Amino acid sequence: MILQQLGGQVALVIEAIRKDPSRKKQILMSYLANYYGAIKETIRHYGSIMPHCVLMSENPMFAEPPVSDEAIRLAKELDAEAIMSVEAFQAESDISDVIYHVSMSAQGVGVFGWVCKVKLGEGKAEVIREMPYLFASGQEVKTLGELIMEMEA
Repeated sequence: MILQQLGGQVALVIEAIRKDPSRKKQILMSYLANYYGAIKETIRHYGSIMPHCVLMSENPMFAEPPVSDEAIRLAKELDAEAIMSVEAFQAESDISDVIYHVSMSAQGVGVFGWVCKVKLGEGKAEVIREMPYLFASGQEVKTLGELIMEMEA
């Protein structure tokens, strides 16, 4: 059910890009910002969210993160506009902390998203730190480890 809804949202995003390709960056960044907001609300309400990867094409496909070479190859075959993923990692410093990485990669736009730290405990989940990032096409991209260290600083 949830994946069907997500697929429907992605189809609308792709339709908007096809109608006005000059607004691709704005459309994708706006969608990811709204999606990230929904992710945070889901985490606060349920305590976690299922990691996933979406190949954003006219016929969206879903995969498990991390984004693999196979997913990239398939995205090219599907003429996907972007690849969006949500990943979760246990924090090294405290076992009650989870690091979430919500990202999107799109040709001509770059790699962008958010890294956030969630504190779990006493029946609740609270986002305690978050950091957006954007690596425009051609810029040097930081590793997830570097982004986490920057967020923690």
